[in-house]
Amino acid sequence: MKLSVRLSEILGPKAAQRGIVHEICHATGIERHTVAALLRNRVKYISLDTLARLATYLAEKHGADVRSLVGTLFAPEPEELWDVLADAQQLTFCLGARMSREWAGSEYVMSTDAQLQGKMLSQIARAQLADGSRSTRREGAAERRPFPSFCLLRAPMRRTTPQDPGEAWPAICREAQDFYEAHRDDRHAGVVALGSPKVNTLVELMFARAFSLTPFQFRDRWARARDRRCPLFFRWRDTDPQPPSCCGGLVLGDDTPSVAPGIYYETADGSWAGVECDPHTSDAAFLFYAYRPPLAQAEVACGGFSSCATHWMANELETIVAALGEPQYASGKLKLGLYVIRFTFPPGRDTTGSTWDARKPRVDVIPVSRKAITRRLKGRS
Repeated sequence: MKLSVRLSEILGPKAAQRGIVHEICHATGIERHTVAALLRNRVKYISLDTLARLATYLAEKHGADVRSLVGTLFAPEPEELWDVLADAQQLTFCLGARMSREWAGSEYVMSTDAQLQGKMLSQIARAQLADGSRSTRREGAAERRPFPSFCLLRAPMRRTTPQDPGEAWPAICREAQDFYEAHRDDRHAGVVALGSPKVNTLVELMFARAFSLTPFQFRDRWARARDRRCPLFFRWRDTDPQPPSCCGGLVLGDDTPSVAPGIYYETADGSWAGVECDPHTSDAAFLFYAYRPPLAQAEVACGGFSSCATHWMANELETIVAALGEPQYASGKLKLGLYVIRFTFPPGRDTTGSTWDARKPRVDVIPVSRKAITRRLKGRS
């Protein structure tokens, strides 16, 4: 987590007045260049002595409450992921829409997907506000505040299998591909796809583009799991929709058991590990982003393996994003991050009710191996 100094926000309009730097220097004895850096949020560190002098000045001259001043003066810096999405001139959220069996012709989205979308919008708006309030705002940042657009893409049918994806499957794929082709070269754009490939076909296309795969292609019989070209694998439940996918299926590899449903990821030595989806003990989610600097374009895909995991991902989103760290792959053309999130539930978790157990799980953010990702991207970006 990064911290920003909010001195200019505390001072309000006075921060931009002529003579404010001189006034603070005269009142506190802090050097002029330090005061200027504090006002512009450019300091790398601040001594306790400087902090004490600044607190005294703000309390005496501006009526600040000393007891809460430190918390007011420092605030978490928006994470890079939020900054990228906040800067997008076009921002589109895409969710998978399922067909209702009770009402013919009607569509619905999962409440947890909507919950995650709302939480992301809140974090993006917070990043925009923080950017707009800084005295050193980037050129044009104030104008880049478009209202996000929203898109629903048809999800695979409930009983979809690779051998029988259903009559609507070609149209479902074409709809997603048409949307993606219309947006993949947009500049200063952000596209966020929520859900796994079993409910959101746009996620499949994002993985396929990043790792040079053929989307919607079923191949579930790899002799060696390490020969898979995507370092992430969604092992569907037997009752899940099982669309033809470049990153999902039932068999990870002939040499690597994947009996339990969940999200599997490749490790540095080429072996695979997994986070199982078990209603009593654990659940899994994922977060993927690809930022392309030449286009100033960002793609983000995230969601839970189950609705329960999506619910907890929304609840713990700030913690998860703060733990991401640097992208696992970075070049002049591409920055890519790929993470698996493990939720470990307390013993005795109750799964019998209509709502999820309210006891907070332990959250572990697992970066997919830098070596595994680089092996697939080296020489291409």
